[in-house]
Amino acid sequence: MRSSSLPFALGAIVLALLFSVPLPATTMLRLPIEGMTAAATDVVLGEVSLVESRYTEDGSQIMTYVTLVGAEPLKGDRAGEVTLAQWGGQVGDEVLGVFGAPRWEVGERVVVFLATMEAEPALGIPTDTWLVGLSQGKWIVTTDTEGNAVAVNSASLGENLIGAATDAAPDRIRLDAMRQRVREAVKLDAPVRGGN
Repeated sequence: MRSSSLPFALGAIVLALLFSVPLPATTMLRLPIEGMTAAATDVVLGEVSLVESRYTEDGSQIMTYVTLVGAEPLKGDRAGEVTLAQWGGQVGDEVLGVFGAPRWEVGERVVVFLATMEAEPALGIPTDTWLVGLSQGKWIVTTDTEGNAVAVNSASLGENLIGAATDAAPDRIRLDAMRQRVREAVKLDAPVRGGN
């Protein structure tokens, strides 16, 4: 290698090394509505009334608690007020970020896919309700240009999803169509009763 090529080669190596460093992100396999419904113990439509981050009882973690009001059950029997837990959040100047976790805003209307999972008792988490599929478990309800209620998957707003949006796993769907698909998935998932 000639001496004039050496700086170019070293520069190319440095650039290759810089761009090969992984950036913090969560890559998720795009989940269909029916798969998320099957994984969820509850699916509810409600309005975010409170978003609160605080330390766990033992002070080792920051958790965010999201309270929904006016919760309408699409699967399960949770209605009225529902609180879910999410790892991460901000308390004062301390931030615990969790890649793939959705952001929440008071007043937003959402459909959430929830799972009941026991938390480590030592952490003192006041709820056993968590999102299914990180940000894929949160759908923000908006209105389209024709006045129809539409649910937009929050994971489609910036997460690294593997696979293109499809009819089975859309980025957005009319709310009435989502309700219908959840109901149908619940019927398919229900155990057969009676029978011969």
